[in-house]
Amino acid sequence: MALFRLFAAVWISSLVLAGSAFAAPIRTLLLGDSITFGIVSGAAGPAYADILATELAATHDVVNASMSGSSAFYWAPNAPCPGVCSSAATLFDELATPQLPADIVSLLLGSNDSLAFFLDSPTSVGDYGNFMREIVDAIFAGGASDVILMTAPRGNVSLEAATLLGGYRDQIGLICQDTLGVLCGPNLYELLDPVLDFASGDIHPNAGGHAKIAAALTDTLLRIPEPGTGLLIGLALTAAWIRPPRPTARLPVSAKRRYRPCPAA
Repeated sequence: MALFRLFAAVWISSLVLAGSAFAAPIRTLLLGDSITFGIVSGAAGPAYADILATELAATHDVVNASMSGSSAFYWAPNAPCPGVCSSAATLFDELATPQLPADIVSLLLGSNDSLAFFLDSPTSVGDYGNFMREIVDAIFAGGASDVILMTAPRGNVSLEAATLLGGYRDQIGLICQDTLGVLCGPNLYELLDPVLDFASGDIHPNAGGHAKIAAALTDTLLRIPEPGTGLLIGLALTAAWIRPPRPTARLPVSAKRRYRPCPAA
């Protein structure tokens, strides 16, 4: 036990020293839908991505490559681009690939999947998990050191959509547990109040909700003292908010992906 404590102390000290020695701005890429893109419901106020860029300007180079109206379905690297790409064949290659490599990539998707926004039907829980794994794989293939996954908030949605979002949350927890370099970021499904943090009838957080996201994600980002250490930090963060059962294999993806072009951001 004493030897274990000594090892832990040395490990923590090494992380602190590594973080203090890392001088270059940490390139932090934000990917997501309209929430990350910057839509705020109700009274005007800054979106969480803008707050991050301002508050972390001294340590992080925050780049936002999100698209309003998109979903995990659209971001999956094998899905055809939904009519908004100028040169690439997929949405991922159009928006994410030009911004990679990055030290840290934060990913927030799920709201539009649950609502079937510009989809023929809602994305099933199994398909959502597979799409997110494909996106994560593509992010790492592009050269990212760490990936942060946030759960989509509930907002003003139907019971069916809220149930799907709960399933999506569990899939995020599974990916964080069994994928190296991935850590669970803020659990927005629980963090944001569906009434207080959203304008009436809206799925986008209000200014107060965005401020909560920014504060929580800032805390997560600052827990990573140096890019590449997210794996170790993630073990604690994941255990802090969810412990879903570990799957034995990926669930089968629906045989045919059907989509409708989503609107330009």
